[in-house]
Amino acid sequence: MGATTLVAAACTPWPRASTVVADATSCATVLHVAARGSSAPLGSKEVRAMWTDFRAALGPDVTLEQLELGDLDGDGRQDAGGFTAIDAFSAPAVDLAARPDETDVAFIGGYNQSRRIGTLELVQLLASRARTCPDQRIVLSGFSMGAHATGLALKRLPAAVAARVDSVEFFGDPSFMLGPWARVDPAVVTAGHGFLGERPEYVPPAFAARTESWCGEWDGLCTGNLVLSVAQALPCSDPAISGQPYCRFRHVDYEKWATAPGMATSGRLVRAALAATAGR
Repeated sequence: MGATTLVAAACTPWPRASTVVADATSCATVLHVAARGSSAPLGSKEVRAMWTDFRAALGPDVTLEQLELGDLDGDGRQDAGGFTAIDAFSAPAVDLAARPDETDVAFIGGYNQSRRIGTLELVQLLASRARTCPDQRIVLSGFSMGAHATGLALKRLPAAVAARVDSVEFFGDPSFMLGPWARVDPAVVTAGHGFLGERPEYVPPAFAARTESWCGEWDGLCTGNLVLSVAQALPCSDPAISGQPYCRFRHVDYEKWATAPGMATSGRLVRAALAATAGR
């Protein structure tokens, strides 16, 4: 953190967010909401990969709307009051409202507050769509902090909304926990959870069969082994080492190996839900 002063901040668990959540003017068959990682810009490579891979998996015959938390109007600029995906250590503060059940870590209050806004923004968006597009199928995906924010939104969704979420895909979640959703081979998650610690309920039981959480072998955040994060500094653009596992399975590498199979699962689940609906 360098010379940054650590200050106390009573971060409220549920901040008021001046988010841009407009009712849809037309309802695509499927809504896909992606969330970026901390310190990443809007339209990050991970978000673009999730969007591209899901569009390819779903096929061109299904109408699709793709949104990003923090830019719900799609103008490429940060929404006022929207999800900022702040860097975990750029705004250090003691979080007096830290909640272990939400995997809050008290000394990264700025991160916690940004994450809370992302969670609230997603809940508000899906509530809006429940009113205007009640038949719309939903896919959620998130990278790193975006996975954390999305995961905590799941337990706050009304049952009718949750039933329309066909697939949830997480990549490099720092709040990762082992379970039936885990896609970790050959990563070793010694303590069974990521850097942010153990959350009593990683996803609600109803979502377990619809969720995949991908954790790379050299990702220090989701494995909880921060020593692995030294791989982030390696010159992986060098052809001599670019093919090595430590240059493919780091926290910054999910679009190289995980988003395509992950979003292919989403495409398959959505198409199955659409077929079941059509058969009624």
